[in-house]
Amino acid sequence: MAKNARRGSMGGGKSREVSEAQHDDAIRVLDREYLDGVRGIADELYERIKDGDIRSDEDWENAIDQAVDGSYWVIYTHANKQVLFLSDNADAYFDMGFGEPAGDEEGINWAKLAFFAMKADVLRLLDQQGVAHPWEG
Repeated sequence: MAKNARRGSMGGGKSREVSEAQHDDAIRVLDREYLDGVRGIADELYERIKDGDIRSDEDWENAIDQAVDGSYWVIYTHANKQVLFLSDNADAYFDMGFGEPAGDEEGINWAKLAFFAMKADVLRLLDQQGVAHPWEG
């Protein structure tokens, strides 16, 4: 195997070497796709605020929860794990005080962990953009 290469599977038992640069490029593409998803939700929420659809804290919580919960990144299990790999807020579920593991007798609830991580990413982006609660003042 070449220096700085990884062995990967193409399915069907075939494998090939993946260079470190190819691996890094793939991670960058995935990260960009995730951040585009976060930006898309933030942009949608901002437009809803401007349009007057969001006028209270209750509207705000409902809107952000629905937007995040309906995203590809929260719906699909494989994407849930990608969120937790990519997000700077992978511990958001625990940071929000829930403390106990997000799971049940069937195992880890990846969607719940991804939901809170992505919600924290969206809120951080909106905060960086100066979008707060305009209905309050």
